[in-house]
Amino acid sequence: MSYLEGVRIDYDTAEIITRLTLIESLKGINKNIAALEKKNNMAGHWLKDHEKEDLKDDLKYREALLVIIRYFSTEEQMKEMKDD
Repeated sequence: MSYLEGVRIDYDTAEIITRLTLIESLKGINKNIAALEKKNNMAGHWLKDHEKEDLKDDLKYREALLVIIRYFSTEEQMKEMKDD
């Protein structure tokens, strides 16, 4: 089932949509990482093995997202992201 059949967009619009979608993914993964790190830093609480694995995977995924976001971003856009 294709809801957008016949819809055409230019490359610039597609890049903007891709970049913004990646940034939203980055925000979500940052929240996951922060929650796991907070849990790990609480007195008397340690991450379970699967949570440690999740954190490790999330950190790798964040790095991959940043590489791809850099591809679709200007230097100025990357500076703006760091300021947020």
